[in-house]
Amino acid sequence: MMCVRILKAAVAALVITGVSTTHAAPPESEFSRRVDELVRWISENSEYPSAMKQRPDFVFLPPQTIRTAFSRKGLGYSDQSSSVRAVQVKGAIYLPETFSLGRDDFMLLHELVHHLQDESEQKFDCLAEREREAYKLQSRFVAETGVGDSPNDMFMLMLRCDIR
Repeated sequence: MMCVRILKAAVAALVITGVSTTHAAPPESEFSRRVDELVRWISENSEYPSAMKQRPDFVFLPPQTIRTAFSRKGLGYSDQSSSVRAVQVKGAIYLPETFSLGRDDFMLLHELVHHLQDESEQKFDCLAEREREAYKLQSRFVAETGVGDSPNDMFMLMLRCDIR
């Protein structure tokens, strides 16, 4: 139920800011190939399948729009201090329009983990567990490739169900 409220709030924020959610840019062949490579990498490093049941829509938005629309203001977070850079919401992955293959693959990988979690109907006790799994895979990817950012240890310690 909370996910539905968050999704409705995010879509409302996008509408308010004048961004249409229906203009998903079709992935270019290089982008599409990289998505497939990252899904295979996720599969090799987790229990998720090596192919998606359905490809998500990829929507490229200004970074500030992503921060504003998905900062979870209802939970007390400020869009000014939010570190949200990309988001996956059932069937769509929102990436910054500044996204660049080779530089930002870690962001795409993280959101693809969430897409595979949804497709696999993975159950988590709380949102923090879902995020923790995606960040662990992201950290492994960054350690292996040297590309991207990993969350710091303190952040990872806070990704628990008993901490809000």
